[in-house]
Amino acid sequence: LHSATLPMGYRPDLDTTLRRYAEAWNTEDPDARWALIHACAAPEVTYLGSESDRPVEGQAAMVAFLGMPDSGGAFELGPHSTHHHWVRAPWRRVSANGITTGLLVAELDRQNRLHRILHFMD
Repeated sequence: LHSATLPMGYRPDLDTTLRRYAEAWNTEDPDARWALIHACAAPEVTYLGSESDRPVEGQAAMVAFLGMPDSGGAFELGPHSTHHHWVRAPWRRVSANGITTGLLVAELDRQNRLHRILHFMD
């Protein structure tokens, strides 16, 4: 999903955006992770969650963050709901450290890409 292959004005549906986001958490391949984040997140994406000491800002930083050893494990999103340009969805991550659950709340840009992402832990 390199940007050169996406038609001008391409706007994925929200299900596709969220599926790509989960796949970016799950892939071990840095090139695939970059393509997935590039497709599902705005260039100026900001991520804030208990897994990070400070906000992760930008696509490149998001790709690097997801490639860190302790961010691994099977990540999945549950059914989502929306309100205007906001989305929320429960998430679950199964790793060697056990099962972690929480809530994703994200602001979307005009192309249905994730702009600001908050991960709350249960």
